[in-house]
Order: sequence, then structure tokens, then C-alpha cells
Amino acid sequence: MTKKTILSVIIILAVAMPPLAEAQFHDYKFTTRQIRLGIEGEFIDRMITWGEDQSEMSSLKSYLFLCKPGYEIREGTTIRAILGYSLSNFNEMVFKELPFSLELNTGNIDGLALGGEVMIKIIKISRFTLSARGQFICYIGFKEQWDIPDLNVEGTATGNPSWSCFTAGPKISYQATEYLRPYITINYDTLWGKVKMKEEIEELTGEQEMKIESKSNFNFSVGTLYEIIDRLDLKIEAFILPFEDNVGLGIALGAIYSF
Repeated sequence: MTKKTILSVIIILAVAMPPLAEAQFHDYKFTTRQIRLGIEGEFIDRMITWGEDQSEMSSLKSYLFLCKPGYEIREGTTIRAILGYSLSNFNEMVFKELPFSLELNTGNIDGLALGGEVMIKIIKISRFTLSARGQFICYIGFKEQWDIPDLNVEGTATGNPSWSCFTAGPKISYQATEYLRPYITINYDTLWGKVKMKEEIEELTGEQEMKIESKSNFNFSVGTLYEIIDRLDLKIEAFILPFEDNVGLGIALGAIYSF
């Protein structure tokens, strides 16, 4: 586990522990709306750096299909687990320290997505609510093997990728109607990880591990929650990750049911 991963988990726990501790000193009655079950699909296209001194850059595209069971500790304060499946595309990365230089062009690599998130209401003024939210997701890619083309002999490459993403920041929501709640967020957003590649061509073998880091560490998002029927909210959110003369993009669609 890297230092960034440990730090992200500590921050999530530090944010979540005060409301958890406070809940122990209050006689909260269990209600059917305290349990939340969310399902969400998300697509992210962001720039990453890699190579010597992180001097190379390419796009990382990820599809996430997540289940988010959660519990509302008090009104506006919720903790959730994140369990799901992800597809990540690392095309254009080049591994030069193998017996034969290799450029990834393998399409999506599937894997598990695990993590957690917390949302804490800070203050509500009229129809506006200020909250703080944090999220940590770890993608653990499955090991995959591919045949190396254009060789006179048989050769294979085996890839094993992983990445972690930490996001935290304020959220401002507005109660537009009884059922519609648009919001905006400004987040610190960082991603880091590695891609291990092993090449085997008859008696020639070689391995290389490439560290990856996000080019942008900031995102801005707009979204809304809409209650279509009692206890069922639909969510749509779009965000950008700006850097220099380019931007990364993302969109999330989901549903949240309160039991």
C-alpha cells in the first residue's frame, strides 16, 4: 500500500469519525430511510504522466460500474462502501526496457473497483446546503496476456495494472423544488498507480514497472438529484479536469434508493 493510499484512507476516516462519534451520544431512532443503496455508472477520460521523470503523457479512459451501499448517520451525513467493476484503457503507454519495445494497444483491461466515500452536511441556509464529501477508489486490474504480433517466433506480453483515486471538496446544493436538487462541487482530485509489464519471447524475458500519475489534480462538477418516485432519486453529474491547454472529462449516472 503506497503512502498516498494510506493518506487518502486516513483523510476519509478523519472526516467520517466525528459524526460517527457524535451518533454514539444521541438516541437516534432507526428509520427506513437511513439505509441507502446506490448504483452508478461512470466514465472518466483524464491525462496521465508516465516514463522517465514522468515526462510522457497519454490518456487514461476508465469505465466504472459501482454498487454503493450506505448508511445515513444523521440528516445529510452518509457513509458508503464502494464495490464494483471497472474497465481501464492504458493505450499509448510505451515500455522501452523490455527485450522488444512494446506500445500498449490492447483496449480495456477489466478489474475490481473498491473503496468508500463520506458526505457530511455542514450548514443549511434557506434552500442552500453546504456539505463536504470525500471519496477513495482503488482499481485492481486483472492480469492479462497478449500475443506479440509481427514476430517470427512466439512471444507474449503480460500486463498487470492498478490505480487509486482520491477526491475531496465542498458541495453546494440547492433545493429548487420538492423533488429537484441541483449541485456544484470543487474538488481536489488526484490519481496514481502503476502498470507492470512482462515480456516472454522464447528464452528472452524482461519486466518493467511504469508508475502513472494524474496530470490534473482538480475537478469541477455540476449535477442534480431528482426524486422520480418516493424514496428513489436519479443522479446525473458531469465534471471537467482542467490543465494547461486541455481538459479531462467525466460523467456519472446513477440511482439511489432509501429503504
